[in-house]
Amino acid sequence: MSDIFLLNENSSEAEKRNLSRLVNTAVEQSFNGVLITDAKLGPDGQKILFANSAFAKMTGYSQTELMGKTPRILQGPKTDWNVIAELRKALAAGEHFTGVSVNYRKDGTSYDVEWRISPVRNESNQISHFISIQQDISDLKQSNKSVALLAEALDAAQVAIIIVDLNGRIEFANQGFEQLVGYSSEEAKGQDARFIKTRQGNEEYYANLLINLERDHVHEARSINLHKNGLPVYCDEKISPLHSDTGEVTHYVAVMKNVTKQMLRETELEEQASTDPLTSLANRRAGQAKLEAAYEIALDTGEPFCVIMADIDHFKPINDDYGHQRGDEILREISKVILQGIRSSDVAVRWGGEEFLILLHKCTSTDVEKQIDSLREKIAKISFSDVGTVTMSFGIASFRKGEKLEDLISRADKAMYAAKKEGRNKVVLAE
Repeated sequence: MSDIFLLNENSSEAEKRNLSRLVNTAVEQSFNGVLITDAKLGPDGQKILFANSAFAKMTGYSQTELMGKTPRILQGPKTDWNVIAELRKALAAGEHFTGVSVNYRKDGTSYDVEWRISPVRNESNQISHFISIQQDISDLKQSNKSVALLAEALDAAQVAIIIVDLNGRIEFANQGFEQLVGYSSEEAKGQDARFIKTRQGNEEYYANLLINLERDHVHEARSINLHKNGLPVYCDEKISPLHSDTGEVTHYVAVMKNVTKQMLRETELEEQASTDPLTSLANRRAGQAKLEAAYEIALDTGEPFCVIMADIDHFKPINDDYGHQRGDEILREISKVILQGIRSSDVAVRWGGEEFLILLHKCTSTDVEKQIDSLREKIAKISFSDVGTVTMSFGIASFRKGEKLEDLISRADKAMYAAKKEGRNKVVLAE
């Protein structure tokens, strides 16, 4: 091989011999297959003059068996003849060539190979040899096929899937993600994964997410995402850490399932289950739950709240004289006035029949006496064409430390009946 390597004209013979041995050793020990042929491009092809150990191992032939043979012994049915034609054209033109095809080992099995072939010129600048660096890329090609198959499978999944780096930047998004939130994979890549989250409604989600990620746990929760069109999308999400071979977390994969229809249905059913159908106020079941929640907060924090019991005066005669349909209309009208007279954070409940309960947060009975009296006056001013005016009696009780919830309700109820005994259309503070 030493005669094909050009050295400096001033190099000594010893230097030339040492360099030649060095090059031979380097080529022989190369990880990739190295093949050297002559430059004869006749019908029988070039002859192999040298093949290193890696090339012999790749092809299954011994180095001795390869000597004097043509590289065409490695071709077979799956060889890409268009690539071979391009190769021959490049060699004839004395050009470098890079290509991929299928070769065959001595035992007949095929493998995917990448060639990098270069002409070697002698001192007269004539092509005397060709050197080919070859690599078996079967595993790489199979890996690429697996990756492509996986990507296709992820796109076919009926859920949205994204992969983010440790900084929360999206590196991969499947087609399901576009179907979920309207953003294409290209639009999503590089974005902070939070760009689809709403600002409100996800506080608890993020608090639990951080805890789970810090503990290297899987995070499962329901969150609110924002579609490209601005509409909210409710999702059940599962976020899992991805680890390197050394066990370090490198990425996170999030799987998101659209549960908006289910969520809306659940909300609708919940509203139906907690709303009085006649007045659209909270029903007694929902009101009881709100009372218990306020009571627990008061026990934990001391935050005050008030319970107001209210009853329409002389309502039975209205039903008897004008019919239940007219009675229902009056109940609806009074309910509207009650809702208008309290804060959105407070709760108005149809407690039963013509009886109402009002839950007012962060207040005492003295704080709300004027408010309730004003509400009483507004109701008393309503004039129904056939019935005339209708009045209500109110009883107010504020939470006392250590008091049971049922006792608080009972005090408000007694105050309301005290208002009736005092002539009705009154507001009475509980004792």
